[in-house]
Amino acid sequence: MIEAGVSAESTKCLLIPSALARRVFFYITRCGHYFCNELYQFNCESEEGRVSSRKTFLLFFIRKGKMALVFDGHHYTASGGQVVLMDCRLQQQYHSLGELEFIWLHFDGANARSFYDEITRIHGTVFHVNDENMVYQAACNLVQSCVEPNSQSPYPEMQRSMKLMQFLSNLLLPRPVLKSPQNTLIESAQTYIQIHLSDQLRVSDLAREFGLSTSHFSRLFRETVGMPPYEYVQTMRLGRAKELLMTTTLAIREIAFQVGYTNETAFTSAFTEKIGVSPRYYRKLDDYLDL
Repeated sequence: MIEAGVSAESTKCLLIPSALARRVFFYITRCGHYFCNELYQFNCESEEGRVSSRKTFLLFFIRKGKMALVFDGHHYTASGGQVVLMDCRLQQQYHSLGELEFIWLHFDGANARSFYDEITRIHGTVFHVNDENMVYQAACNLVQSCVEPNSQSPYPEMQRSMKLMQFLSNLLLPRPVLKSPQNTLIESAQTYIQIHLSDQLRVSDLAREFGLSTSHFSRLFRETVGMPPYEYVQTMRLGRAKELLMTTTLAIREIAFQVGYTNETAFTSAFTEKIGVSPRYYRKLDDYLDL
């Protein structure tokens, strides 16, 4: 076994990007195609989790089975046909829920952060894709290009960079909209939340706004979005707060009001608990996060 819970048929590859790749290309630092049982798990606080080549962006394509994840303080479940996209500079841990097959890529470089920010803005951390087979084949090709680079090519890093950029570009495509009343209602609720972030958004008030009981609304929201409405509201608030901290000089108190907190103390407490650092310290990380 490569790791506990990972079968011998699995593939794993570690790469050291050149200085040129780090400056101008997309690059992969490690990748693999894993077949796992229920013993597989990973925690960023482990010795392996602190390896520098893991402090990149991480993408999973779940081929079969299910995986439970905790990322940046939020809980997710990913299943067959879904993509997971995380920034491994933030807290993360995950484990298999029984038999599991997935492809994984640690990548960075070029405008990787811009791709990450835009993909997660559109789709979130865990999401379905338009064409599962296409994504699976493209992910397999990327892993294969690392395991067995084309010996005929004088520029394998450039080729991988082009493939990775195409792969990420395809993930930017909006997923198919399921024309069900449930999805339409929840999408409307998500839009309403994003427009009214500065308001006091209680779940009971949201349910009333869309003509449902609190319990029914909460159940539909969780089934559709993958997290309960109160957690989604907080995620959107803190996401907007991070954007304002990085792109404006607004006072912390003003940012707190703009994202729906009644005072700076409550905002700072919530931000620190979920993000891991205070808003003031996060603002100072701007240069580091853009590396």
